[in-house]
Amino acid sequence: MCFIFKFLSLVPKKHQLLIIINYKKYNNYTIITTINTITTKVGVIVKKEEFNALTIEEQVEYINTQLALVSLNRIATTIGISESTIRDRFKSKGYKRQGKSFIKLGTIEPTKENIEPKTPNKATTTTINTKAQEQTQSNKDMKVLEKKVESLEKELKSIKDILNTITTSATNTVNTNNTKVIKKYEGDGVARSYRVNEEIQKQWKVFCKSHSEHRVSDLISNALEEYMNSFK
Repeated sequence: MCFIFKFLSLVPKKHQLLIIINYKKYNNYTIITTINTITTKVGVIVKKEEFNALTIEEQVEYINTQLALVSLNRIATTIGISESTIRDRFKSKGYKRQGKSFIKLGTIEPTKENIEPKTPNKATTTTINTKAQEQTQSNKDMKVLEKKVESLEKELKSIKDILNTITTSATNTVNTNNTKVIKKYEGDGVARSYRVNEEIQKQWKVFCKSHSEHRVSDLISNALEEYMNSFK
């Protein structure tokens, strides 16, 4: 009896009650086996009622500890429940079997792949370098295009300034010319036939069209009169 309680002091408090219960249920040989299991395998033989009384986290912890030593089927048989009951219960609480332990879904267990970064192979490195070069060239092309656009904008501004100057000059000329009054002549008109230069005729046609509010005979009479007055 003293031998048993000497080992109880080394067992966590939450498991001490289980050992005492086992002591009450089994003979001395079983109790000694249980204590030997505690000291060598760091575990306690738990029965169905005791296992069901644990929280789900404690159940998972207990099963994981035992899985490091024996199979799930043997653990279930020892407890007194089926292996499928353990699996279904843990699954319903969000746990999944991975290797020799049950883990919470969404928890990533550290592995060599997770810890050690993968070294990119030659093909991957070449692809990355090619994309980087393409991006660099694209940036250079963009800068050249921006400079060309700026140059075109300056040229357009210069052209607009020239056009504004020409438009202003033409407007002033028209206004100056428009100060002359085109007279309307009274009396009968006389029909005469004269040959004129073809280019002058084209210009005269345009001029008459732009002064359609006047009769062509009046325009011709004004032109002849002004010309004659200039060369008297």
